[in-house]
Amino acid sequence: MSLGELARCASDASGLIELLIRHQPVGAGSDPAVRSAHRRALEALRQAAESAQSPFGIGLAGELSAGNSLLLGLLLGLPELLPVGDEAVTGNVTVIHAKAAGPEVRESRESAVRVEYFTEPQAIAYLRHLRDAIADQAEDSGLDARTAAQLRQVEFQDPDCRELVHFRDAHLSGDLAKPMAGVLGELDLIDEALNRVRMLGRPLLGFTAELNDTLARSAVVLPGPAEYRALDPRTTGDGITAELLRATLPLVRRVVREVHVAPSVWHLNDFPGGELLLLDFPGLNNAFSAVRDQYVCGAELRSVYTLLILLKTTGGATDTPERIMRMWQAAQRPDAMENSVLAVISRFHELRVSEATLGP
Repeated sequence: MSLGELARCASDASGLIELLIRHQPVGAGSDPAVRSAHRRALEALRQAAESAQSPFGIGLAGELSAGNSLLLGLLLGLPELLPVGDEAVTGNVTVIHAKAAGPEVRESRESAVRVEYFTEPQAIAYLRHLRDAIADQAEDSGLDARTAAQLRQVEFQDPDCRELVHFRDAHLSGDLAKPMAGVLGELDLIDEALNRVRMLGRPLLGFTAELNDTLARSAVVLPGPAEYRALDPRTTGDGITAELLRATLPLVRRVVREVHVAPSVWHLNDFPGGELLLLDFPGLNNAFSAVRDQYVCGAELRSVYTLLILLKTTGGATDTPERIMRMWQAAQRPDAMENSVLAVISRFHELRVSEATLGP
């Protein structure tokens, strides 16, 4: 559906809503079945109008260091908006509310940025997601089905993974644990983050805070495992600091930025409401945070209409497409994925071919 067709649908839905409100079947003589159908039609039209008028969402997903963040910044006229690098950098979802600036604006600018931590229900949902991923990998590594079933029954009444850690220590060690190093490492990191929150006595779950640009980078730049474990948020005082953000990064749901885009960069007035929703997803084949990345990205896919997948020219085949399919299914999207995905190959400068061949 084109943007013009989407706008016409929104207008048509609004007109039909007004018509149905003016001509409601009321009174003792009205047919109950007609009244019920009228209510359902009115609710369906309201949902359609809300969907058509909401910001159009585009997600950028792909492999580590494929260039998602740089491409997104370039599209907005702000190439340095998001941290980039040759190695894995993006460790969290960044949601950008791109809004059309006035005709007099010559350059795009960022107006606000905030960090949003998991709520308690979201943290519990992630722990369940992690538990199931551990169980799947444990069975693949040779754990017997009965013990794996016990693992899947581990439940979380609150954001606390101590029971899951106890199960790991009792049943997942030695040769069985070696092929599971990545997912068990993620369990260590979320356990450490939750312990830090308890140690600080701060209600970070469900917490939202406005950030400056430096702090915003600390909320998305992925530290290595050794660097992460060395962080000590106790020395940071009571405010939101870079050390605190990095020490509790596994509990961050997303960073939200608001950008006003100059007309010379992008005519966003072509989109409903003059607004566009752009989502920068972390690279999906990072052993340090693969399960969590899949969970947070999948949660955001509900607001995405088109997914742009960036694949690198080098490094061989990866399971990125399969990971994205699992994300799509976890988001419970009923629409066909092939109608919503664009694939792009990036980093052509790394192709090992001669200039004579690369030119054409």
